Amino acid sequence: MMVRTMLLSEVALNVEKLIRRIGDSAMNDVTPIEIDTKKSRSDLVTSVDRELEENLIVGLKELVPEGKVLSEETCSQTMLEEFQWTWVIDPLDGTVNFVHDNQRYCISVALCYGEEPYLSWIYDLSNRVMYKAERGKGAYADDERIFCSNRARLEESLIGFGFSDGVKNHQKVTLHKLEFLLSHCRSVRISGSSCLDFALVATGRLDGFWHYDLEPWDIMAGRLLVSEAGGGISELNSSSMPIKPVCVVAGNSYIHKKLQNTLQL
Repeated sequence: MMVRTMLLSEVALNVEKLIRRIGDSAMNDVTPIEIDTKKSRSDLVTSVDRELEENLIVGLKELVPEGKVLSEETCSQTMLEEFQWTWVIDPLDGTVNFVHDNQRYCISVALCYGEEPYLSWIYDLSNRVMYKAERGKGAYADDERIFCSNRARLEESLIGFGFSDGVKNHQKVTLHKLEFLLSHCRSVRISGSSCLDFALVATGRLDGFWHYDLEPWDIMAGRLLVSEAGGGISELNSSSMPIKPVCVVAGNSYIHKKLQNTLQL
């Protein structure tokens, strides 16, 4: 069915059902997990990543046949083109957590038109909570409307932080920024799932979040979720959000700006 001939809200309902069904089925599967490394010992992919991605792509293509796919494991080179609908998928964000049974991992899906996300879903697989947003219609956790916090003082704020293997190229700068931030906020948390960190910002459980070296599938769903929850998200040193940012900064409307200023060292 063509997106232009159906309401986005109808697409959203069908996709939510699909993600829940595929995600819950994978979590209930008792088949032994196969684990492989990609670029490093901390960059893992499992048989569950591959199974989730395959099933999601098949199901999403059935719902929107004209939609292209940009996904982490098999379609990572797809470009987000103007006037084109694209599914942006991270089948299992937080794979290392999943391998260690640390229950911070999720499915992340966004439907973009060009470079702009119009629908997004982040499904917390451990707690079975669906974070979702539709452009211009707000953000939700299941059926409850969610909003970013209104905490305005950085020294009273809880900030999420994350980094990928690429951060090793500028490790000293990163550690300097982290040390500086620790002296200016209440505390910092590293969860191992950037998508769930965006969801925590959208619910007000984190006041801000910054992360180096994220890919589009790490960002797109959270970008819409945070924006629709009343927050801000951009690249550090910029008011915009490129497709492949060096460093992402997100937060409520106060802390987003203060993180920008604090981290510009």
